[in-house]
Amino acid sequence: MIALNGAGRAAEARIAAESIRGSNAGRVAALSVLGRTEEALAALAAESPSILSVSYLLYDPAIDPLRQDRRFVRLRAEIGMVEAHTRAQAWRATNPAEKPERK
Repeated sequence: MIALNGAGRAAEARIAAESIRGSNAGRVAALSVLGRTEEALAALAAESPSILSVSYLLYDPAIDPLRQDRRFVRLRAEIGMVEAHTRAQAWRATNPAEKPERK
């Protein structure tokens, strides 16, 4: 879905985002990438974060568009993730994702 959106195939990416079931963290990431901030934050606030979703919240670059939103900042504080988030973002800054070499 992220690849579809990046390739300019936004309609297909939206359909893919709507089809995500079961993983709220995946749905939040998808909505965030698609620029649907309000929906992403609503989905995030709707459930208590699980262990899996916490890793998304800390490290997934798809969540980056939400990180500075006051509601995301408040959620981090409510679930006690302020320090963990700060450390995770510092780690991400010093360990950028590797990009595959083009052939």
